[in-house]
Amino acid sequence: LEIQKKVQVATEYHTNEVNGEKPWGLGFTVGLPFFSEKKQKVLSEKSLLYVDDATLKLTQEIWLLHSELRNNLFRWNANAAKRKLNIQKIKLARELIDLVEARFSYGFANRDQLNKRKYDLGLFLEQELMLETERLEIVSTMAGFIGMPAIDLEQLVMSHLTFDETPDISGVEVYRSAALLNRIDLQESLVDFGLADVELKLALIKQYPEISISPGYFWDQGDKIWNFALGLALPKQSDVLILQAENVRNLKHLEVKETQINILSQVEGYHAMAQSARARLVQSRSNLRQANEIFSGAEERFGVGNISRVDLYDGRLAYIAIAEQFIDQMSDYFTALA
Repeated sequence: LEIQKKVQVATEYHTNEVNGEKPWGLGFTVGLPFFSEKKQKVLSEKSLLYVDDATLKLTQEIWLLHSELRNNLFRWNANAAKRKLNIQKIKLARELIDLVEARFSYGFANRDQLNKRKYDLGLFLEQELMLETERLEIVSTMAGFIGMPAIDLEQLVMSHLTFDETPDISGVEVYRSAALLNRIDLQESLVDFGLADVELKLALIKQYPEISISPGYFWDQGDKIWNFALGLALPKQSDVLILQAENVRNLKHLEVKETQINILSQVEGYHAMAQSARARLVQSRSNLRQANEIFSGAEERFGVGNISRVDLYDGRLAYIAIAEQFIDQMSDYFTALA
């Protein structure tokens, strides 16, 4: 409660002499405002709203931390999967260089073909460095959020996401309702409106005189005197204060409506993006399935001698490229859905 205690110190100097001296006096009073039951209720409501506001701010920080950790975990999973695929690409590229060099030595391949294979290997090695740099950045970021050394975080065994299933998306109404119930920014705007409403109630209460009790103690010319006073504070410019408080409350009410509209607009936008990401993922999964069938056919043709090992490895590299695209689409979809 906003109980404002006023301590006043008073001194006085007597002009009339007493026993040849001009004595002085010193004392103090303590002002204790007397609150009505209605005002105590409003002040208690205000205190609770301040607690709610602090709690919401803490909850918002926790949610943002959770969101950052979640998105970085998606990136970490995608990075791990792509690094495994890139290891295969490097191995295939080196074997292809050996095969083309053998062909070149016998005159069945030219210098440009050999240089092209070496160039491809260089790209895969560069990608390996980029993926490792990304991994270190992700681990460092997550370690900072969690509050532990990055080297310790790397030692943890984490379950990786499965890319075998595609989580479905509910209708937009489900997410609209959930957002209006759970979005912290909307709850904060409601708390701000509540505080503005409390200030209006206090302004209305201040129309009435305020009573205060002031006990005190005084030393006067050697005497010790207790005193007691009953104060009555008259309101000043109450109409202006009420009008100001009412305008602030109306403004906060409009801000609540604006926040609701913005939230619904964001939800609809995110829902549309998630649907688009899911459509791309479904198409990417279909492409991956077709690429697998094509490579299986290449393996069969290689088994009967219809294609060379170079053609077989090229087919494998093509399949891995489609698999990398699928991993990116899956990571994008999980992020959009979350």
